Formats: sequence, structure tokens, C-alpha cells
Amino acid sequence: FRALAACASPPRRAHEDLERFVDDGGEVLATLSARSGFDALLTALALPAGAEVLLSAWTIPDMARVVTAHGLVPVPLDCDAGTLAPSVASLDAAITPRTRVVVIAQLFGARVDLRPYRAVCDARGVLLVDDDAQGFTGMPRLREGTAGHVSLHSFGSIKTATALGGGLVRV
Repeated sequence: FRALAACASPPRRAHEDLERFVDDGGEVLATLSARSGFDALLTALALPAGAEVLLSAWTIPDMARVVTAHGLVPVPLDCDAGTLAPSVASLDAAITPRTRVVVIAQLFGARVDLRPYRAVCDARGVLLVDDDAQGFTGMPRLREGTAGHVSLHSFGSIKTATALGGGLVRV
């Protein structure tokens, strides 16, 4: 009966409630996943075909597929085994005039301070995306954001703090 009653009532905007709960300033968007949020970001950016998106080499293959689907070129950045992230120097060396976006993945429990990466990206006019899909450590991280221009958060079934699906994008 409850399900039937819900079908007859106006649709509830749970995603809007979640967005306001995390940030009432309009900087957060609820998505189906971090990947769908990344896809929405690339759609909104409307980058020219052939533009480069630098990605941590250790990331899920779907991130590169999203880049390719937009007519962009995914460029892997080798990662240091100790930090699971590219070095700041290697990032700086990899940026070319065609580079528009850098995506640093925070994986397997490793956390890297993105402030030095942000400084390089700001100096070179490149957008820094923090793929924080496995980095959720509580509400302060969502509410305060990270050093990236954009942060992607995921709550899929394999995450420590799972909601069995969904994502949040902070711009």
C-alpha cells in the first residue's frame, strides 16, 4: 500500500535534499556514480576534440572510456608505488598545450595532499579533478571539499562507506 501511495504522490526529490544537506551553497550535485558525475563535467566543459585529460595510471578503466567517449585523449600518469599517485614533477612535465584536465585518483586507502598538484594546475591553466571515489572519510570531507577544483565522491557497493550506489560532485 505504501508503494502504491508513493506512486500517486508527487515525486520526492531526494537528490535535492542530499545536495542541500551536504552544501546549501549549490556547489554539490548528486549523481548516479563518480563516473556519471565525471561524464557530466566533461559535457559541461565542452572541450575541443583531441584535448588531453591526464589521469592517474592507477584508476578504473571506465574513467578513460568516459574521456574517449567525449572525443578527448586520455593520457596516463605513472604513479609512485609509495603514494599511489603521480609525482608533482611528473605531472608538471606531462602537461602540454593540449592538456585541459588532470584527474588524480585517491585509491586503496592512500591519501595524497593535492595542494601541490593544484598549484601546478593553477599555474598552467588546467582543471584539477580529485577522483576521491574511495576517499570518503566522513561529512567534513564532503562539506569542506578537497584541494581539487572538482571532487568526485562515490558510494558504490565496494566502498568503505557504501550506500550501494550514487555519487556526489563538488565544484
